[in-house]
This record gives sequence, structure tokens and C-alpha cells, in this order.
Amino acid sequence: MKNTIPLLLIILAPVVLLAGAGSATPGLDPSGFTLFDNTGSKWFVPTISHRVYLGYTTGSTGSWSTGAYMGTLSFDLTSRLSADVSIGMAEHIYFSRGFDRREYMADVLLDWRPPDNFRLQLNVGELVPEEALGGTR
Repeated sequence: MKNTIPLLLIILAPVVLLAGAGSATPGLDPSGFTLFDNTGSKWFVPTISHRVYLGYTTGSTGSWSTGAYMGTLSFDLTSRLSADVSIGMAEHIYFSRGFDRREYMADVLLDWRPPDNFRLQLNVGELVPEEALGGTR
């Protein structure tokens, strides 16, 4: 315990001195400094949304159904840059053939709006069959 206190003072002394020097020196007020312009944005306050798709088709070749679920987490990185991260699952059922197939989906969207009349979106996604992940039912 005796060795811990001097070490703690050595570590904290420069921090206290720099904090005191910044407040005593005019023009070095860091209160307005930010790495990101997040004025009016929801800085990492996510919005969660869910989508469900259902479909059924029948015809001369048989009947099949498709259902999908997609959950999305949206948040603002800055006032001009937002991100969406989505993950979901789709199920395809072929009733007349006794066959069903499951697929997993993932998607990331970055939406950047630097000036008012320009927008750049980067969207990367993947659809992976259940067999590729080693899953069987």
C-alpha cells in the first residue's frame, strides 16, 4: 500500500497541473472542442426497427411460402453520417415437395451527406444458406 500512493501521485500530478494550466491560461478553454460535429444528432442512441415479410403462392407446379424477418439497428455517428446494421432470417417452404430452406441475412449501410445537395451511401450485405453455416434440421 505504501508504494501505491507515491505512484498514484506521480500519475495524477501532471493531470492536475495540466487541467489547472488550461483553465488559468486564456484561450485554452477545451469546453467547446469535439472530434465530431454531432450537433442535433442522436450520438449512438439507436433506433430499433423490425420488418416481417410473409408470402404464399400456389399454382400448377405446387404451393410454397416465404417468410422473412429483419431487425435493424440505426444510429447517427455525426449529424451528417448515419449507420444501419441489419440481421435477419428467411424461410422458404415448398409444400408440394416437402422441402424447406432457411437463409440468414446481414446488411450494413453507411449514409453520408456532407453538403446539402450530395449524398453517398455504402451498402454491404450477405445472404448465407443454412447449409453453409453447418446447420441442419
